[in-house]
Amino acid sequence: MEPIENLLSLNFDSNTAVAIGNFDGLHSGHQSLLNEFIHKSKSLNLKTIVITFFPHPAFYFNPDLEDYLLQDYESKERSIKELGVDYVFVCDFSESLQKLSAKNFITQYLLLIPKLKFVYLGHDFKLGNGKEDAFNIIKEETAKKKILFENFNALKIENEIVSSSLVRKLVKNDIEKANEKLGYNFSLEGEVISGQGIGKKELFPTLNLKVEKSLVKPSSGVYIGQVILGSNIYDSVINIGTNPTIGIDETLKIEAHLLHVNSIQPVTTAKFLFLKKIREESKFDTKKELKNQIKDDIDIALRFLRSTSDVKLALIGKNIQHSQSQYMYEKIFQKSVNYTLIDIENESELPSIEDLKKKYDGVSITAPYKQSYLNKGKILNSDFTSINTIIFKNPIELGNTDYLAAEEIICSYTQQGVDKFIVLGDGNMGKMIKIILENKQLDYVVYSRKSTGFTELYNSLNKYNSRTLIINTCAREFIFSPRESGSYFFWDLNYNREAQNSILDKYSIKYQDGIKMLERQAYFATKLWGFQ
Repeated sequence: MEPIENLLSLNFDSNTAVAIGNFDGLHSGHQSLLNEFIHKSKSLNLKTIVITFFPHPAFYFNPDLEDYLLQDYESKERSIKELGVDYVFVCDFSESLQKLSAKNFITQYLLLIPKLKFVYLGHDFKLGNGKEDAFNIIKEETAKKKILFENFNALKIENEIVSSSLVRKLVKNDIEKANEKLGYNFSLEGEVISGQGIGKKELFPTLNLKVEKSLVKPSSGVYIGQVILGSNIYDSVINIGTNPTIGIDETLKIEAHLLHVNSIQPVTTAKFLFLKKIREESKFDTKKELKNQIKDDIDIALRFLRSTSDVKLALIGKNIQHSQSQYMYEKIFQKSVNYTLIDIENESELPSIEDLKKKYDGVSITAPYKQSYLNKGKILNSDFTSINTIIFKNPIELGNTDYLAAEEIICSYTQQGVDKFIVLGDGNMGKMIKIILENKQLDYVVYSRKSTGFTELYNSLNKYNSRTLIINTCAREFIFSPRESGSYFFWDLNYNREAQNSILDKYSIKYQDGIKMLERQAYFATKLWGFQ
């Protein structure tokens, strides 16, 4: 921090304008003031200077003050610069400065700033020893120097003047109203520290944050939030409190469980954003009860985060409540996705592409409607016998991520030495697999459930070896049960088939279910929609 005298020795390349204030939290009132200041200054072709103070005057009189600041000083300075201010001068709030009268500060420092042409102040501006009437003094002195002087009227939201003192109270009592007054989501930034390890071992893993005592903190409880690690933002459930169920000590702890991610790279600092309070902190009789409550907290957080997500996707189909697509997309985005299941009983109920485009960033289509939109746009690949992805471009494009994902997975098997492919089923998916295999000139045979019931396949298993891949494209009701042992690859396009576990137990078969394909389908869809 620099003494105010240093500002007078700076050389500016053009005429200047000055705004002064503590700007703690840079709330919506501060933002409006500074945006207006920047706008007026640019119209006068002036460079903008903001003067703020370190420490905050409240800490000059009470250095041990806790739970007060809305932002640390570095964050405040960074936020002011991000608004577009040319120069931020952080002035040392020293004893000599504190003892100055308002008139002396104005005449000995403020009005001597090089090339000063404009001074802009907030409605509650106070200055000088004894908090004199700085407005009238500065109005008189600027007039003498023919320097333009204006002040900003108070910003009101719901008939309430937005002030730092009001926001501090709201952070404690109503985080959503605090965010409304701030104009952004309240956050705490600090050092990532090691916890007790109990969450990771027995409950849910958390990231633990250490923040300065001077920063105001939300009241104890569970919050829906987000965690910023470097350039990544993760949806989270945040807890503030002493963990009374664990009962190790009474130290206040700030910890976040990150949603949609299994692991992160080690980090030293983090920023926690608080969106909405779920509940107060509670003490439970057992860790099991606490764990169940945390699961409920996560469900509540997910519903809220999904409903407010800026990524809006939809799946059209019939009897699709079992779909796991949303989880695939959230795994890719590593955040919550607003995902709608459009469950249609008959084709006449299908929404138009125009209506879909108004509501969603991307739409997928599953059985039995994969051919329903075939004539509604440009098909990206002539090999597609059906489409399952609508891309909202001009003109509309239609893609098939089943094809792209299956093609990639088949290539991965050929790289492992597979040169013989057995396709179970001759429905739409089986036909698509057949096209891929023919295009790549691979050796294959198709067994139709309708004509053979797979008897021929079962009787011929001893012919297949470790260079064979059996692909099950049949309905979820079909369970493949080999009659003889063997060593080959088996890829079931269905997923989470517990009944297939017996295959792994009894045979030396390298088994893969349909989750991998779902993941790749989702990846290719996000790519087609322009997210990648």
